Amino acid sequence: MNAVVISAAPTSLSKFTRPDAQRAWPRRRLFDRMDRARERRVIWVCGSAGSGKTTFVSSYIGVRKLTSLWYQSDPGDADVAGFFHYFSMAATRALSPATVSLPQFFPAQVSGVDAFARMFLRDLCAGLAALDVIVIDNHQDAAETLDGIIRIAASELPVGCNLIVLSRLPLPASLAGLRITRDMAVIEQPELDLDLDETRSLSLHLGSNVTPELIERWHVTTRGWVAGLVLLSETSSAAGAEAGVGDLKALLTDYFSTEIFSHLHPEERDTLLCTAFLPSVSAEDVVKLTGIENSGGLLERLCQRNYFTTKHDHSYQLHPLFRAFLLDEAQKRFDNDAIRSLRLRAAQLSLQSQGVDPAVELLTEAQAWKELIPLFLEHAPLLVAQGRLATLDRWLSSVPLELREKQPWLFFWSGVCRLPYDPAQARAAFEDALCRFDRSGDRIGFAAAWSKVMETTVQISQDLAYFDQPLSLIDSILAEERLRDLPPILRHDLLMNTFIALFMRSPDHPRLPELEQRVRQSLLSSSSPDAQIACCFHLNVYYGWSGMFQKVRALTDTLRTLMRGNALQPLTMQMTEVKAAMTHWLVDAEFDSGLRVMTEALRRSEETGVHVWDGHLIGHAVAAAISKGDLDTADSLLERMRALPNSRRIDAALCLGLAAWHAKACGDIGLARERITRALETCCALGLPYGIGLCNAGYAILMGHEDPGYESHIEQALAHAQQQQSTVIEYVALLAQIRKFLDLGRDPEAVTLITRLFAIGRENGVWNCYFWDGSLMSRVCVKALEAGIEVDYAISLIRRRALVPLDPGSAPAIWPWPLAIHTFGGFKVLCNGEVLTFEKKSPAKPLALLQTLIALGGVEVSERRLIDELWPEAEADSALRALDTTLSRLRKLLGDPGMLRLSNKRLSLNPASVWVDAVAFGRLLDRIAIASPASSRAICEQALALYRGPFLDDEDGPVIIAARERFARAAARAAEVLARGEAGVAGEARLWPAIER
Repeated sequence: MNAVVISAAPTSLSKFTRPDAQRAWPRRRLFDRMDRARERRVIWVCGSAGSGKTTFVSSYIGVRKLTSLWYQSDPGDADVAGFFHYFSMAATRALSPATVSLPQFFPAQVSGVDAFARMFLRDLCAGLAALDVIVIDNHQDAAETLDGIIRIAASELPVGCNLIVLSRLPLPASLAGLRITRDMAVIEQPELDLDLDETRSLSLHLGSNVTPELIERWHVTTRGWVAGLVLLSETSSAAGAEAGVGDLKALLTDYFSTEIFSHLHPEERDTLLCTAFLPSVSAEDVVKLTGIENSGGLLERLCQRNYFTTKHDHSYQLHPLFRAFLLDEAQKRFDNDAIRSLRLRAAQLSLQSQGVDPAVELLTEAQAWKELIPLFLEHAPLLVAQGRLATLDRWLSSVPLELREKQPWLFFWSGVCRLPYDPAQARAAFEDALCRFDRSGDRIGFAAAWSKVMETTVQISQDLAYFDQPLSLIDSILAEERLRDLPPILRHDLLMNTFIALFMRSPDHPRLPELEQRVRQSLLSSSSPDAQIACCFHLNVYYGWSGMFQKVRALTDTLRTLMRGNALQPLTMQMTEVKAAMTHWLVDAEFDSGLRVMTEALRRSEETGVHVWDGHLIGHAVAAAISKGDLDTADSLLERMRALPNSRRIDAALCLGLAAWHAKACGDIGLARERITRALETCCALGLPYGIGLCNAGYAILMGHEDPGYESHIEQALAHAQQQQSTVIEYVALLAQIRKFLDLGRDPEAVTLITRLFAIGRENGVWNCYFWDGSLMSRVCVKALEAGIEVDYAISLIRRRALVPLDPGSAPAIWPWPLAIHTFGGFKVLCNGEVLTFEKKSPAKPLALLQTLIALGGVEVSERRLIDELWPEAEADSALRALDTTLSRLRKLLGDPGMLRLSNKRLSLNPASVWVDAVAFGRLLDRIAIASPASSRAICEQALALYRGPFLDDEDGPVIIAARERFARAAARAAEVLARGEAGVAGEARLWPAIER
């Protein structure tokens, strides 16, 4: 996860500062109510403007001496990225920066805001040990964004820390469930209203010197509205006491005008009018804004007199009602030019002390497009880096169309804003920018827009033929003089996106090798780990599609180095996981570890809210499961893949191809044909040459040469393999052809193709492939070993994939069995080619069990027969326990319990993993009875090659001695008959079963 420590915000930002409530009247009734409410995690305080919500909560925090994080929402928080950006700044101010490491929101997380919010709050809670309350004021200004975050906070906040939400809105239906689960307390308008005793106390606190009777009339008139009581107290007007509440709110305007404004010196009036243009302002900024010395003291005096002004640390904020009055008054007193000038000066001050957001709002109100457009373009990269795309998009959309037409960069940044949400709409914006940059001669802008057109086309992945027209300009785009003019980051993006477009759409393009080298250089020269990993990812896709697996493995080491010690964006992390997934199942044939990696990656997707590559992650998991032979897991993963909300053709093609492979593995040839056909059609509609070639090869290997379309698909697959120089496609196509020749008994042609297949495998370290078929590869390996083709590679492939010959009796002598047991001419056990040795004395009884089992044929030997041979004198129960113990020791000795199978009280050697020379000898003799004379001679030769001496000549025991004599007679007769020639072999063939018995 990309964790960033947010630097402290300017101290003048009232957005992060709790209002000063030292002189506020303490509302003890509400304080007691808040004490009870704090038994719940979330506290909702809702009331109208002027009901005293903010003052009440701020004074409560002060009186109770609570540590707090105060956050004042505004309309800019409607952009969820903006909220998290500024809330991180607030958290850093409230807590020790050394303890706060919060995740940054990135555009790729837009589809998983809830997941990000949960992760953000968990990281925040890790630093909340010393924090009592979090306050979000003015919730109503960004309600849609905040409601979901509040719901998550109810389950994530630690015990002892409360979230207090101040809003003018009642509790929304989406949060009502929190009251039912007792996670939220609600303090509503009636509780905020003053009762009669509070009206008396507050009147005294405000310094009103009126009769009790008048106070009672004020209470009736105001109905407990705090702002109304302040108004009447200030005016001390008996006439006002007779007004209705609706009129009272209207009277606020008169009060502001007559009781505050009219009593001020003209310079002070101007000061207030100017101040109203800023949402909050420091005393120093007031002087800069007005040009009047000592004008900042006016706000302090208003604050001291409770004149609808609050203090936040070093800045002041006018009550919304008071500010609205002043802005309305400014419209009356100043002409348009003066107001525009004020807004421009206020915007400049805001940029220096409060950031760009308030400044943009002021300039927008002033319609100051000449100042705004450069400001947008200057800050666009920063807002994109912060993930605040919705904010930037709103700013750009505010520019009148006639002005936007003259600024291609506005179209470009508009496309960037839309890219994570709507790639098609983003591409349209980039195309507009491209045309305008072309007309204006802006080479940098043209290259930037061209690169983004490439990127969005990849993201949409609906019709890659769209690349064809832009790629026709590639020589101009990649001209050295043009590349030299580009900033490094833009040059990197341009090279990367062009490289991706070429290997996806035109893998035979003559400039592709050059671009591969440029991207590799960019990988080495970039200072951004995220950019370097993106290079690794796309290079690995290219190498994986091409079959250059050794380069994939080399980049894996580079990737591990880049990930070590670097905080990465969630999308970048997911790209590394996709790359690791492909490497595990396709390149290294490590299926269990690959499935674990992919399971963890998908869990992290849920945690971070980044789901861009979920389809490919699940697809690689499906491929790993099928390759492993775990068809149930593959089936459930395919269902999950189909359920993903993604309509991209490239994802649909991947899902269909994997489903076809799975159907064939399950024996449903009809379903496999339907799905591989649809996968091929989808790749053709997409215009993806690699997919077209691989699907043609997949059709051929899944359907076989009996299918009417076999020859056409093989031909197309091989053409694509040659055109794209893809050994991945060629490998699958060769396997399909080899199967055909093996089925038809055309061994010489099969051997020729196996030679090419295994040369590819050895050179690139191929241990798996799409549409892998273990039984077919076993047949291929048998032929390879018999013909001496790439023997080391064949043996490595057999061991890595645990291949078993379909007919163990006819397997070549050098077949690398997991367990090979030699009994002729001495006893020797080999585990994975290594002789089994013992540090101390040999475990006599387990080895005796193994030898006896072999002497009795090695298959379906009853427990009773074994006990009779090994424990003839023991009692039945004791003998059975001895057998169980000895069998357990033998299994442990051999290292794999599956090598010995016990079923229905009968013990067998597993023919899939255990080879015994004596068993192979017996199977060869059985075949002679049905073999032709020529074949019989060859079988005799194979049998005699196995017989290297007497059976277990160092052992004794009746069953072993009997087997030794039987094998000796059989070997002697084989040698005698073989010496007579083919006629003798044919004539004596019927005797072999009798000899064996």
